[in-house]
Amino acid sequence: MPQRSMQANDTIEPPLVESIHLTFNQSINDEVSDSTDPDVLEKELLLKGFARQCILIVDDERSVLLLLREALKTLANCTIVVAESGEQALILYEQHKFDLLITDYNLLGIDGLALAARIRQRAPQIPIMILTAYADDMLRRQAANLSIQQILNKPVKIEMLRHLVATALLEGQGNFVPSSATS
Repeated sequence: MPQRSMQANDTIEPPLVESIHLTFNQSINDEVSDSTDPDVLEKELLLKGFARQCILIVDDERSVLLLLREALKTLANCTIVVAESGEQALILYEQHKFDLLITDYNLLGIDGLALAARIRQRAPQIPIMILTAYADDMLRRQAANLSIQQILNKPVKIEMLRHLVATALLEGQGNFVPSSATS
């Protein structure tokens, strides 16, 4: 099935996902700890035509999904879609185009790396971030083989996550240098 961009009036039935549609006048309220002004990043996103970017967040812990969704909903003109499993994420990915994937590593069923590998086959340029409390050298090697942009250690600092997401969207799909971040 061909992918299409998610539109503002699209709906996906719960409990599969929840989405938030934001307007141009919403802004990032908190400063990023490394003194990069997130308001500047947000304005650059809008000026460069990055309207209605779509972020897919996958975690099997509903409280984590809600926290991440709340943390990222302040990014201007982003649609935040959440899935509670790798299987749900794959179904969503078959139906819609996403600009960024953020997934937990330790998921029931399809784990975060297997999900990333399957998404990477369909969309080689999509930025992917993995959240984990289990980072080790083997995970880092496997992630590097899949060109995963970020491995973020849980608990992740919200300001850092906002900054990394805004940067990934600003720099475009597949154009930022893979690295490992810690919180």
